[in-house]
Amino acid sequence: MKRTFFLLLTCIVMFSTCTEQENEKTIENLKAAITGESNARNKYAAFAKKAHEEGFGNIAKMFEAISKAEAIHIANHYVELVKLGVTDFKPVVSEPDVHSTLQNLKEAYEGEKYEFTQMYPEFKKVADEEKQPGAKQTFSLAEKAESGHATYYKEAIDLLEDFGSDETFYTIWYVCPHCGDTYTDDNKPKTCDAGGEVPEHEFLIFQ
Repeated sequence: MKRTFFLLLTCIVMFSTCTEQENEKTIENLKAAITGESNARNKYAAFAKKAHEEGFGNIAKMFEAISKAEAIHIANHYVELVKLGVTDFKPVVSEPDVHSTLQNLKEAYEGEKYEFTQMYPEFKKVADEEKQPGAKQTFSLAEKAESGHATYYKEAIDLLEDFGSDETFYTIWYVCPHCGDTYTDDNKPKTCDAGGEVPEHEFLIFQ
């Protein structure tokens, strides 16, 4: 009986080890994505506070909404990481550097641009190569959301540079609880690529 149990345990350990080796790059990419999004979440929360202090309430709400969106990406990435056998990963999160709201917007824009033009496309490619459709999907959903975030940041940058005010900026923000995509009243959809139909009451609202 003891010998059978030992053999079974050995097989489980060997299978787990082989799985991790086969998906090593995807695992590392999930960890990198979680780390990046965790730092972005904290950074945007700090940027929101600074925007409030400087009197840019609408931009502050945008930062708060996108900070929450990043938290949803983190949760989705963790689900796939656990599926690949990693249950104890903790990202290293740094204290964010906070400057003026305009500078913060420019930094945020560059960060999002990097993620949707370079980081996530590469991560998706690797997930494809390692036959990990779940990881590819969570990377795809984050990539789409980051593209939208970059667009909003650019609009806010242009507004501050041209008028020095955010009074005409969007006043209500919606975050999809399934994928973290972020919307305004102008473009809020009824369905999500990850969760299907999204009832009005399920959206996370920042106003």
